Amino acid sequence: MDLRRSPSSIGSAGVGSSSVRKERGAIAAQACENCRNRKQRCDEARPKCGKCQKLGLECSYREPQPTKKDNTLQEILRRLTYIERELAELRRLAAFRQTQEYELRPLTTTTGTQEEPVGSPSVYRTSLSQPLGDSQFTGHGSFITPSTKSMMDWPIMQHLTDSTGTKGKEVEEKALPYSTATAAIMDSEQQPLSTEGLAIGPYATGATTPASFHYPNPPIVQASGATVVGWDTIQPLSKGFFDTFNLLYPIIDETWFMSNTVVHIMGGAESSIASALAFVVLALGEVALAGNAAPISQPGGRPSGIRGGTIEHPPGLQFFNEARHRLGVFVTEVSVENLQVMCLCALYYASCGRPGDCWRTASSATTLCQTLATRVHEAGVPPEVIRRLFYHCFEVSFVLGAELQLPITDLEHLRTYVGLPEFAGGQSEEDFISNQRSQFADYGQSQIFVHKFFSGLHNALKHAAMNEALSSPDIIRNKLRYFNEQLERWRELLPRHLSWDDDQFLGFTTDDPSPQLLIANDLIDSNMAYPYVTMMQIALVRSQYALGKHMLFRYCVYKVLHYPDTLQPEDYRGAAECLKAALKWPITMAPPSTNKRLVPLPFYWSQNVCGALVLLHLSTQHPMLSHIRTTYCGGQEFDYAASETIDLYIKWLRDMKQICRLSKRCWNIIQPLYKLRD
Repeated sequence: MDLRRSPSSIGSAGVGSSSVRKERGAIAAQACENCRNRKQRCDEARPKCGKCQKLGLECSYREPQPTKKDNTLQEILRRLTYIERELAELRRLAAFRQTQEYELRPLTTTTGTQEEPVGSPSVYRTSLSQPLGDSQFTGHGSFITPSTKSMMDWPIMQHLTDSTGTKGKEVEEKALPYSTATAAIMDSEQQPLSTEGLAIGPYATGATTPASFHYPNPPIVQASGATVVGWDTIQPLSKGFFDTFNLLYPIIDETWFMSNTVVHIMGGAESSIASALAFVVLALGEVALAGNAAPISQPGGRPSGIRGGTIEHPPGLQFFNEARHRLGVFVTEVSVENLQVMCLCALYYASCGRPGDCWRTASSATTLCQTLATRVHEAGVPPEVIRRLFYHCFEVSFVLGAELQLPITDLEHLRTYVGLPEFAGGQSEEDFISNQRSQFADYGQSQIFVHKFFSGLHNALKHAAMNEALSSPDIIRNKLRYFNEQLERWRELLPRHLSWDDDQFLGFTTDDPSPQLLIANDLIDSNMAYPYVTMMQIALVRSQYALGKHMLFRYCVYKVLHYPDTLQPEDYRGAAECLKAALKWPITMAPPSTNKRLVPLPFYWSQNVCGALVLLHLSTQHPMLSHIRTTYCGGQEFDYAASETIDLYIKWLRDMKQICRLSKRCWNIIQPLYKLRD
C-alpha cells in the first residue's frame, strides 16, 4: 500500500472530513432533547421522533446554537466610534479656524471717517451678524484653560493688544510656539550674572557687589585657592536661610546641615557637592538678610521692594558663584544633595528676577527628581527628604509648565507612588521650638493641597479643551462646582494662624493680646520684622485662595465677552466672582511686597497680576462685563477696592520690571491700557 499521498488528495480529504463534521454537528444540533440526553441517534421526525413515540415521551426540539461567537455588532460599534471621533476632530478644527477668523472690529462714528478711541466701550462690541449658540460655543474649548496665557489668546484680547499697539517687537514672535517665544522674551536684553567668586583676601576686598551684610570675620580665599569661611559668617547667613527660605520651601534638614555640611567649607572648601550645597545656602541667607538693606531704586518716587545689591550684582552672588563652580563638576551626579543644590539654585535665580535661568535649572532638577522619586522606597534612601523635594519640584514644574507653558518634566504620575511628607520636627530641642513657632508643617501641608488643586483644575480644563465631548457648558459648570468645593474645603481645613474671616481678609489672627493689621496698602509701612516669615506665609495662602477663585471663574468671563447670548444666571454670578477675586491679593501688599526677593517665584505673580489688570480694565469698557460689575459686584464699594487694587498691581509690575524680563513684558501690555509712564 502506497502511503504517499499527493497534495490534492490531502486537500480533498481535509475538505471531506470537514463536511462530515459539519453534517454531524447539524445532526447533533437537531436531535430532540430526550435523544440528546440519552446520547442516542434521533430520526428527527416531527412532531415526535420514533424513539419518543415508542416510549410515550414528550418530544421537544431546541433551536440550533451558533458554534462561533458573532462579533458583528461589536465591529459595527467600533467603526461607529472611530467615525464619531474623526467627525469630532473635524468639528474642533473647523471651530478653531472659525475662532482664528473671528474678528472684533471697532465701530466707527456716524460720519464713518474717524474711529472711536481705544478704550471706549463700543470698541468691544462684537461685529457678528448673528448670536452664537451653545453648539457653536463648544468648539472654543482651547480658550477655557485657566492660565493667564490662555486668557491673553482670547479673540477680544488679541483685538485689544492690536488696538493698543502693545505687540511692538513681539509681533514676529507670534509665529513661534509659546514656550519658545516666552523663553526668548525672558532672556532678551538680559546680561548673564557675573561669574566672580570670593576674592583673594577678605570678602569685601576687590568685590564689585555692595555688601548686604557686614561680616565680623569675613570669608577668605587663600593663595592656594582654598576658601575658608568662618563660623561668624556661617552662623548668621545659615540662620537667615533657615528662618526664611527653608520655612517657605522646607527641603533642607537644619540639624543635618549644621552638623555635617558646613564642615566642608570651614577648614577650606573642597570641590564637593556638599560644599556647593553649603555655599548656595549662604547665598540665599544673604538674600534673606538683604531684606533690611537699602532698596535698589525708587520707582515712582517710592522705595523699591527689591532690596540689597544691585540689578547686575544681587546679594549673595559671590557665594552663589562658588556653588556654581562646584556644581559644574557634579552636575550629572544622582544624589539627594545634587537635587537640593539645583532646587536652591533655581530659587536664587527666581529671587534675582531671572525666570529663564530658573526654568533651565528647575528643568534639570525635575528630571533628577523623577529618577530619585522611583527610589523613595529603597533601603538607605531618606524618604522624608525625597518627598519634600518631590513636592517642591512638583510646585515649580506646575508654575513653569501650566502657567508659563514651558517644557518641563511632569511629575504628576509619581505623586501616589512617592506619598506625602510628614514634615516631622528636628531632632534637637531648639529645632522643635523653632518648628512649633514657625508652624512650617501646617504651611507645608497647605501648599501640597493647594498645588494639587491648581494642577487638577488645569488638567481638567485642559482635557475639556482637547475633547469636544467634555467641553459642553453643562459639563464645565459641573467641573467648576466641584473644584470650587475643593477650594472651600481647603480653606476650612487651614490651621488657625493661616485662616481668616471674610470680613477680615487682611487681618492677622494671633495669640498676641494686641493683634494688629499686618498687611498694609502703603509700601512705606514695611520696616517691621516678623520672625519665621509668618506674614509671607499668610499672604501666600490668602493670595493663592483668591487666585484659585479668579482662575475658576475666568471661564464665565470668557462667555460674557464672546457669547453674551448664551449666558445663564450662573454665568453672571461666576463673572462677578472672578472680578471680586482679582482684588487686593495680599502678596502685592506690605510687608511681602517690600521684600520681593523672598516671594516664591515672583514672576509667576507678575503674570497673574497682569491678567487681573487686563480684566479690571475690560470691566469698565465692555458693555456686558461693565453691567455685571455694576449690578453684581457691589457698586461703589467694589469701585473703590478696584481702584486700590489697580494702584497696588501697577506698583508691583513697575518694581519687578526693573529686574525681570517677563514682568517687563507684562508691563508693556498694561501700560497703554492705563496710560502709564515708564
